[in-house]
Amino acid sequence: MSGLRLAETITATVPGSPTGAFDAQGNPVLGSPVVSEVPIRGFAPQVSDNTVESYGQHVISAATVYAVRGTVIPPNAVLTIRGDTWVMDGEIGDFLSPYPNAHPRARGVEFSVKRAT
Repeated sequence: MSGLRLAETITATVPGSPTGAFDAQGNPVLGSPVVSEVPIRGFAPQVSDNTVESYGQHVISAATVYAVRGTVIPPNAVLTIRGDTWVMDGEIGDFLSPYPNAHPRARGVEFSVKRAT
């Protein structure tokens, strides 16, 4: 286990798999979604360039999430983070802490998310 503490838990919801059946419009019927709790180590909002005024309020439309090694979240997952709905934006990547006093094994994964519209 690395030297970083767990900060909070997020919820990942992955759509269910096709059941083989089709609805009245010909769309595949999906099984129940899979919901799981994912422990994370950090959540870093990214401020957009959109501002209300030149020095006004910023809009947070993306973020970076830091999680424990081995975390796997499919790209089609819908995430609930701090009460807001987010989607994956890219793939999960490994990281090593950039902080000089970090534990030598302070490794994990990071991934970008964007607000769901």
